[in-house]
Order: sequence, then C-alpha cells, then structure tokens
Amino acid sequence: MIDIKNVKDFKSLWEYAKNSIYKNYGNKGAGEIITLLGAAGLISGGIAHVAMIIFSKNIPKEQKKFMLPQELADRIINIASFCIFTSLMCKVGAKMVSSGKWSTPAIRKFVKENTLADEVKMGDLSTNLGEFFKAKGKDIKKEFDKHYAYFKDGIEVAATTIGAVFASNLLAPIGRNQFASWEQKRLLKNEVKKDDKSNNVYLTNKLYSPSVNNGGGLKI
Repeated sequence: MIDIKNVKDFKSLWEYAKNSIYKNYGNKGAGEIITLLGAAGLISGGIAHVAMIIFSKNIPKEQKKFMLPQELADRIINIASFCIFTSLMCKVGAKMVSSGKWSTPAIRKFVKENTLADEVKMGDLSTNLGEFFKAKGKDIKKEFDKHYAYFKDGIEVAATTIGAVFASNLLAPIGRNQFASWEQKRLLKNEVKKDDKSNNVYLTNKLYSPSVNNGGGLKI
C-alpha cells in the first residue's frame, strides 16, 4: 500500500486514495456504504448552500444573520435524521437476515445440510449465521456466502433505501418545522421584550423629565 509520504504526483495520489477507501470501507456492507455516501452528499450540499449565503452579495447582512442559523439548523437536522434512521433500518435488516428470520430456500437448505440438529436456531435473534459459518472455516463460509452474502446485501440496500426515504420525507420535515416553530416563538418573545423595554424607557422619560412651563411649575 502506498504511504502518504510517497505521494509525489496525481497518479500516486489517486492510488493512495483508492487504497485508503478500500482499506477503510472495503469491509462495509452495501447498506452502510449507501448511508455514508448519502451523508457525504448532504454534508457537501449543506456546506455549499451555507457558503453561498455567506458570500452572496445580493443578501443583506441583517438578513444573513437570520438565515445562517436557520440554514445550519436545517442541515444538521437533515443529516442527523438521515444518518440515525438509515443506520437503524440497515441494522434491523441485517439482523433479520443474520438471525435467519428472513432467508431464502437455498439458505435454509444449506444450514440444514451443514449443521447438526438444533445446532442453529433459525429465527432466534441471538443467532448469527455469518459468524457461525465463519467459525467453521473459510471453505464452508465461502460456500455459505454464495447463498447468503447477496441476499444480505440486498436486504440491507432495501432497508436503507426505505429508511432514507422515510427520514428525508417525514422525519427531517417534522424536525425542521419543530425547530422553526421554536425559533419563531423565541424571536417573537425577544421582539416583545424589546418593545416593552422601549415603551418603558419612553414612559420613564415622559413622566420624569422636568420641563418648565410659563407658570414656572413642572409640566408633564
């Protein structure tokens, strides 16, 4: 593997990047990869949108002060809801497959032919078929993965996709609306306080500022 110290040109940089990605993410499941890519897209999109607001010459400074916190909060809510719910759905899907609750005829047949009676409890959440056959050796694990790996990846992809759609179209809008409602109430409360303070200052000055009238007395 290329070390960062040996990167001298674009070709070596590209090789380093590919090797780093494979090393860190090559063992991830399909569902996890989708979650990571989706989060990366949301983060990069959020950064671009916030940068646009900051550097735009068409947006007044006073408006930017209001827009930036709102935009940052929206992006954080989007990213958090996406990552949390898609990861949860991916784990649920993976667990359903690894425990044997969700399986195919080929998987059930392989388990039945290569295990002793009651050695594996299909459908029990404590069961992990992948780890079970991994412990039995590379050869049997390789044969098992011919039936198991693609099915597991497919379920993870489906579960993650459902989670992403649900998070983006339901959870994130609810979160953004709740935050907007709270922020609106906070701003209105601050405006009321400012108005009250201004009125109090005005009344205080009106009531207690002495002015001399033609009779020499105090006029309020």
